[in-house]
Amino acid sequence: MSIDDKIESFISQFDMSLKYPASKFYDWHNKLTGSCEFGRDNYFKNHEIDMDDKYTVTQFINLTLNEYGGEIISQLKTALL
Repeated sequence: MSIDDKIESFISQFDMSLKYPASKFYDWHNKLTGSCEFGRDNYFKNHEIDMDDKYTVTQFINLTLNEYGGEIISQLKTALL
């Protein structure tokens, strides 16, 4: 699946005004960027994020924009504008 297709699929799954469990963004970060489980687990641990914490899409983007796969997250941000 191309990056553009992945971004379109992500956008279709989320309402920008709602909060979703971090676990959903955990899974989507992998789908979007190919991030490994170890890296995502380490990120959650280092940032004290619980899988049940809730975030908006904007918060997810802000948390991950400068991390692994940030260039794809930047493309996602642009697509949402």
